[in-house]
Amino acid sequence: MPSLQVAGDLDYKDTLDQISEIIEKYKDSYQTIICGDMNASLHRDNRRRDQNFKEFMSNNNLSLANRYPKAPTFFHHNGKYTSQIDYIMFPETTTGIQNSNIVIEDRHPTNTSDHTLVTANIPMKIDKTSTQLVKIYTRPNWAKCDTNIYTSTLKQELECESRRKESSVEERIKLLEKSIHKAGKKSIPKYRQLKSLKTVGKGIWNRKISEASRDSKNAHTLWKRKINSHQNADTEKINLTSKKRKLRQLQRQAYASKKEKFINDIMQASQKDSKTFHKLVKQQRSKHDTNTDILYIGNKAFEGEKILSAWQTHFETLGTPNFDENIFDLERLELAKLQNKIIPELDIQNKEITKATPTEIESAIRKLNTGKASDENGIVSEHYIHAIDVITDEITDIINQIFEEELDVPQSLKKWNFDTCLEKEKR
Repeated sequence: MPSLQVAGDLDYKDTLDQISEIIEKYKDSYQTIICGDMNASLHRDNRRRDQNFKEFMSNNNLSLANRYPKAPTFFHHNGKYTSQIDYIMFPETTTGIQNSNIVIEDRHPTNTSDHTLVTANIPMKIDKTSTQLVKIYTRPNWAKCDTNIYTSTLKQELECESRRKESSVEERIKLLEKSIHKAGKKSIPKYRQLKSLKTVGKGIWNRKISEASRDSKNAHTLWKRKINSHQNADTEKINLTSKKRKLRQLQRQAYASKKEKFINDIMQASQKDSKTFHKLVKQQRSKHDTNTDILYIGNKAFEGEKILSAWQTHFETLGTPNFDENIFDLERLELAKLQNKIIPELDIQNKEITKATPTEIESAIRKLNTGKASDENGIVSEHYIHAIDVITDEITDIINQIFEEELDVPQSLKKWNFDTCLEKEKR
C-alpha cells in the first residue's frame, strides 16, 4: 500500500478501491484472502488513514480471524516507534478460515526488514481434479462428399411439411441448419466427428519435436550399447548426430514460428486487445534474453524503458483513425456510414424495401471463400456452395421474410458465414 501521505491521501484511497473491485469481481467464484502491509492500523490513534482502512473493511465485509494477535509488526528504523500495520483478512462469508491460527513472529536476528513475519495456518480442502480434454468437431472432408446424396437429402428436408412459410425466421433458420447437417451426415464419411485434443507438451513442444526427441533417444541408446560392448559404433554415432541435428532444427523452427506469431499478434492487435498489450509489457519488463534492445516507430528509436512508451504510441496510433485519403479508405468509410443510416431512414420514411432475388443470393453464395472456419453452428461456406441450386430459394425466402417483418434480424442469422452488405453500385 502507498506509504507517502499527502493531502487527501488519494493514492491510498485509489488502491483500496482497486482491491474492492477485485473482491467484487471474484467473490462468486473464489474465496478471497487479503494480506500484506496495509500501512494503516486497527489499534492506533484512529488517524485519517486508519479510518479509511476500517471503512474499507466494513464496506467489503472483511474481518480478522478469531483470536487474532495484537502485537507490533512494523518497527521504525530509529527504534522508537512501532505499530501493527500488517494484516491477514478475509470476507466474513468465507467458511473455514475464521479459526485460522495467526502468528506474529518475534524479530529474527537475520531479518533486515523493518517488518516482522506474520504467518497463517489456514485449514482448507483441495478437491483433486483431472485435466479436461478439449473436444472439437472435425472439419467435413468435402472432397469425399457425394453431391447427389447431399443435394437430394437437403431438397427432401426442405420440402417437408415442417418448413411451412408460417414459421418464424428463427425457426426456419434452425430447421435449415438441421437439414444441412442431416444431409452432410448422409453424404460425407465421418461427418463432424467429436475429437479430443491431446497436448504433447508445453511451450514450443509439438508432435514433430516429440517424435524427433524419441528418435534421438533411441539412437543414443543404440550407440551407447555398442560402446559398452566395445564394438565399432561409427555408424551409430553418425546416426545419432543426424538425429540430434534434426531435433535442434525443429526446435529452432518452433522458436521462430512462435516469435513470428507473437509479432503478428502485436501488429494486428486492435485497440481493445488489452490482453496482448499487457502480455507485451510483462515480457518487456522481464529479464529474458529475448527482449527487444531497440525498437523503431517510424524513424524514431526507443531503447530500454522507453520501449514501453514506444508500444504505447504504437497502440494509440492503431486506435486513432487517420482520415488521410492516402492511408484511409474514405469511400469505404462513407459506405459504412450510409449502411448504418439506411435502416432507420427506411423505417422513418416507411419506404418499401426491394425484395432480394434468387439471382442475388446465388451470386453471394458463389463469392464465398472456401476452406474457412465454421460458424458457431458448424456451418461452412461449402454447405451452401455444394447445394446452391437447392438452397438458394430457401435463403431468399428467409431474407425477404425479414424485410417484411420490419427488419427484425434474429441472432442466429448474425452468426452465419455470410450476410448482406451494401455495394458501391447500389449507393
